[in-house]
Amino acid sequence: MSSPSETPGVLHIVRPDDADVHPTMTKFSVSFGGHKDGIGTIELGKPKGFDALTVLLQKLSVPPPEIEIACHVLTAAPHHEIPNVILRQGIFRHLGL
Repeated sequence: MSSPSETPGVLHIVRPDDADVHPTMTKFSVSFGGHKDGIGTIELGKPKGFDALTVLLQKLSVPPPEIEIACHVLTAAPHHEIPNVILRQGIFRHLGL
């Protein structure tokens, strides 16, 4: 049996459903959890702006191409998922959670 830190899950990134996406002012909610509609997810952060979102995703060891895709998608859509993410041991302490 895998430990929770070795079980792949989905990163859910949500922004307000607003037509005006501002690169430095838009607030995001990033959570980790199961594959079905974010139920049972753990909130990992609420970065403000795409730069802060990028930094958080880098801390979560998301590959750069996936970060680029997420930022691109989130300019037009209010929700994006990154599947098959494995959180490394100690990440919650590192994020101050």
